[in-house]
Amino acid sequence: MSSPKPTLKSTVRLSTGYSMPLLGFGAFLNDGASISEALKAGYRHIDTAQMYKNEADVGEAVKNFNLSREDIFITTKVTSENDGHGYDKAVKAVDASLAELRSGKEKRLETYKALLEAKAVGKIRSVGVSNYGIHHIEEIKAAGLEIPAVNQLELHPFCQHRSIVKYCQDNGIVVQAYCPILRGKVDLPVFQEIASKYQREPAQILLRWSLQKGFVPLPKSSTPSRIQSNANLYDFELSDEDMAKLDALDKGDEGAQPYYSKSVACFAPGHLIPLLGFGVFQNYDAKPAVLEAFRAGYRHVDSAQMYRNEAEVGAAVRESGLNREDVFITTKVASQGHGYDKTLKGVDASLAKFQFDYVDLFLIHDPLSGKQKRLETYKALLEAKAAGKIKSVGVSNYGVHHLEELKAAGYEAPTINQIELHPFCQQKPIVDYCNKNGIVIEAYCPVLRGDMSHPVIQELASKHKRDPGQILIRWSLQKGFVPLPKSATPSRIQSNADLYDFELTDEDVAKLDALDEGDDGAISWNPVNAP
Repeated sequence: MSSPKPTLKSTVRLSTGYSMPLLGFGAFLNDGASISEALKAGYRHIDTAQMYKNEADVGEAVKNFNLSREDIFITTKVTSENDGHGYDKAVKAVDASLAELRSGKEKRLETYKALLEAKAVGKIRSVGVSNYGIHHIEEIKAAGLEIPAVNQLELHPFCQHRSIVKYCQDNGIVVQAYCPILRGKVDLPVFQEIASKYQREPAQILLRWSLQKGFVPLPKSSTPSRIQSNANLYDFELSDEDMAKLDALDKGDEGAQPYYSKSVACFAPGHLIPLLGFGVFQNYDAKPAVLEAFRAGYRHVDSAQMYRNEAEVGAAVRESGLNREDVFITTKVASQGHGYDKTLKGVDASLAKFQFDYVDLFLIHDPLSGKQKRLETYKALLEAKAAGKIKSVGVSNYGVHHLEELKAAGYEAPTINQIELHPFCQQKPIVDYCNKNGIVIEAYCPVLRGDMSHPVIQELASKHKRDPGQILIRWSLQKGFVPLPKSATPSRIQSNADLYDFELTDEDVAKLDALDEGDDGAISWNPVNAP
């Protein structure tokens, strides 16, 4: 049964007594011009955070708009990034940062208490949380604190967080939905079919689904026409049948989408996958470079059995002082180690070298062992996952036919496919297949092994006053990939992570897209066509 027909002026009443507009505008990676455009389009709910680095832009846009302050609902967040949680820090930063979940129970509760005190003195009207699972909200209850007014979650047909949503609804907590339009990846046939039926854009269908589920969606855009169309939702309604079609797409936590951030990219409550990874290929004494990468903010290290540096990576994690759960570690089994028994032994050997209880992501490194051994290897990795030794299973250098053989065998889809990806080798059929099937794409060789002399790359580097490597990694991020740049040079490690205060234009991306040479553009082994 659908909810009552809302309008752009519709609000939902929070447990604190205040009302929040039912449609919000996401300010992530947006500037003041986009926020002003959103206000012109009728949005009265802006969602920002300290880590978005645009709170001043939001404030300026609101001041410049002819509205009373009380007519606009502003959300901000306090994050654990750079150790921003804690009682005193949160009191000083109540109007900043993202309430992330990686600071531990004690600091989470201290932060929440500080926000409640800031509310009590009139600095905040409502206090909420973001990315909180049921156990996180239960710890607030157990501490005797009032429940949050809002829980902001990634929510769309592929990632519906049904248990968290039900808990929130049962406890009077309003649910906000970020990533409601899948970061623009709306080419799935079911979206197109429903959009055609209603003569609407796919994004409008997804936002309407979110509204009819009772969520407060937070679409983001910097394009005026898109900002306008995302608000044009109130003269049609999805049928129960169409809602059911979208509901059926749920993949649970595996359906979460990647997003840009210095430290995190793709996550569901409880498991974080950093979008930017640090590669350690051909770095046998990897510990110094990995420690430098951690200092630069990387939290994702891409190793492999054949790199012969798992022990060094593990040592760097322990020496860094970081909690194990705050670092995402990948390793891989190459074709010489394929086969059911060999793979199971190899998993244990990798864990022993890392001195870890689990690996975050274990990949089949290549498809060169043939169909039978590939399937045996995948089965063994799934069993190791079931035993708690691996959190996620994926593949590397897999072509579409390799991915199809996993599907035909009845196995769950891999979480990730790691392939060579850069402007000269864009692997479009594989990328399209992975995007349509919810498989995250990691990009190795993203900076062309240092050969970045092409005039287009140099031109864009000059235009943005950036290194060519930063241009290529930014291209990869904006394509929705998880790039894995590698370096042993401290200055290069640092610059490869300094990517979040600029963005390539559509024209820039198109210039790089035009460099594609298909398989001929590969600069590595690229065995995606192996039989």
